Amino acid sequence: MKPKSIVGAIFAATFSFATLTQAADVSVLDLLTNDLVANQSTGLLYASVPGNAGGGYGNSVVEINPFQGTITQVLPVGSEPSVLSLSDDGTTLYVSLNGSNSIRKIDLQSMTMEQPFSLGSDDYYVSAN
Repeated sequence: MKPKSIVGAIFAATFSFATLTQAADVSVLDLLTNDLVANQSTGLLYASVPGNAGGGYGNSVVEINPFQGTITQVLPVGSEPSVLSLSDDGTTLYVSLNGSNSIRKIDLQSMTMEQPFSLGSDDYYVSAN
């Protein structure tokens, strides 16, 4: 998966139905990412950041507070984090590490992680037959 340079516009809008006006605060977070997931339980976002990203965020998963437009946690996870998957209860995040063909489990309540488990060393592909 090729990293995409995205500019995430995160905004919170407040509506006043009595006057039919809308006020919006917009925060822009310029961050090179491979994947982004939203935790509906906490309202936080998580992004996998490739190794070539700047700002000290490379090879990490970052926690983003969309209401403040800030990165609140940086967790170095290993080589080339890519696809993210969030557990149904919002307490566990799984991150694929393309650089080591492995997956790492992160406990979001303590922001700790387990050792990665390997997916093997063979290339994987889908046959066209």
